[in-house]
Parts: sequence; C-alpha cells; structure tokens
Amino acid sequence: MRRARIAIDIIMSLLLVLQMLYLLVGEAYHEWAGLTLTVLFIAHNVLNRRWYKVIFKGRYTKMRILSTAINSACALLIIALAVSGISMARHSMAAPLLPMGVARILHMTAAYWGFVFMSLHAGLHMTVIVRKTVGKRYGKIVIAAIVIIGIWVFLKERFLYYMFLFEEFVFFDFSTPLPLLVAEYAMIMLLFMFIGAALSAAQRLRRKE
Repeated sequence: MRRARIAIDIIMSLLLVLQMLYLLVGEAYHEWAGLTLTVLFIAHNVLNRRWYKVIFKGRYTKMRILSTAINSACALLIIALAVSGISMARHSMAAPLLPMGVARILHMTAAYWGFVFMSLHAGLHMTVIVRKTVGKRYGKIVIAAIVIIGIWVFLKERFLYYMFLFEEFVFFDFSTPLPLLVAEYAMIMLLFMFIGAALSAAQRLRRKE
C-alpha cells in the first residue's frame, strides 16, 4: 500500500510539471495526461481515505487546520481543472459542462493555483526528508540554491500574473528547450514543497515548546 502511494505521488508530480507546459507537449497529450491525473487523484484519495473518516474527529491544532485547508484547496482545484478541461476537450472525453470562455479562464487560473497548492501539500509530508537533507554536508547550500532558483523562475514565468488574472493568456518562450523548462518548473515545485515542509516543521516546534 505504501509503495502504491509513493508510486502514484511520483507519477502525479511528473505529470503535473509537464501539464504546465501544455503548449510545448501538445494539446492531445495534455488532455489525456489531464484525465490520467484525475484518475490518479481519485486513486490517491481512495488510498488515503482514512483522512476523510477522521476529518470531523479530534482536536484541530494549527497544523491540522493548515493541512486541512491545503488539502481542501487541492481537491477543489482538481475538480475545477477536471470540469473545465472536459468542457474544452477536443481529443479525449468531452462534455459542454461550462461555456468555453469561462472554462478557459477557470482552467488557466486553477492550473497555476493548483500547481502551488499541490506542491505545498506534498511538502507537508516531506519534513523528515528535508531535515535529513539539511543535516548532510552541503545540504543547506543545495536547498538554498533550489529556493533561490525557484523564486527566480516563479517570477520569470509570471505565475502571479496568471494566478490573479492580470494576464488571461499564457506565453511561452518556444526557443527554450523543453528539458530546461521542465527543470525550471520542477524548481518551482520544489520551492513550494520546501515551504510546505518548513510550515510543518515550524508548527511541530511550536507544539513542543
């Protein structure tokens, strides 16, 4: 069961990065990969169904509130992406659930917010890994370098413009090789994973105090 969870999470992370580069990987691939992500999201939730069974039980600490808020945001954003994606589909499963104009704006906005929140969600469960990395020789330097690069790419790729709809169309530099863009978006994902891990670690330290 644990191996299945890890495998699904890794595949989802890889697909998520490629989904952000839809104009470069192709429309047909983007649609089928999106459907695959939706199925994997359902599988992820089935494997972690215990979370739903205890959601209304026990005391809500600050960490639990944070985790629940991020998890809920991820679920809503995935649903928004699935509904808007199916509404615009041309090569896979299609259904006119939303008007095309509404679906396009919703899909773009949910994609960028979803990328951030899903990375934060993953980071909440990486505290131990990050702590071990920091403890290793040059570990802090490596993490600091990834964070700096992640912030730089985040700003360069105009994430805030798309998240807050300052721009309604996504622009890509087609002269940049796809492997380099994949690496850049992976850095953004790692940036927010580290932020999620840092938030989790900070809340645990406060509880010990």
